[in-house]
Amino acid sequence: MFSMACNKDNNTPIDPNIFTPMASFTYSETIGVNSVTITFTNTTQNAHTYSWDFGDYNTSTEKNPTHTYPKPASKPKLYNVALTAYDTVNKTKNTRSKAIEIKP
Repeated sequence: MFSMACNKDNNTPIDPNIFTPMASFTYSETIGVNSVTITFTNTTQNAHTYSWDFGDYNTSTEKNPTHTYPKPASKPKLYNVALTAYDTVNKTKNTRSKAIEIKP
């Protein structure tokens, strides 16, 4: 006999065929004179919405955002970029982070 579990917060049935998101992304860069523009490609599976933290107090909820970082004056600067992927049906999430180095 099959029974469907319910979410304890609101009694919404949990879909047993949906799995926790597996947040994942790649990126490419376009180098300008004074800045570097990063194009993010979201390769996440099993998610409905996304939240990006670019490591410089800027965020986005786009699936595949772009973000521009200023070139540092002398030393390379690291930014910890985090993507949180949400499964809005089952109320689960997963976060993936990568350090991105911006060179002068």
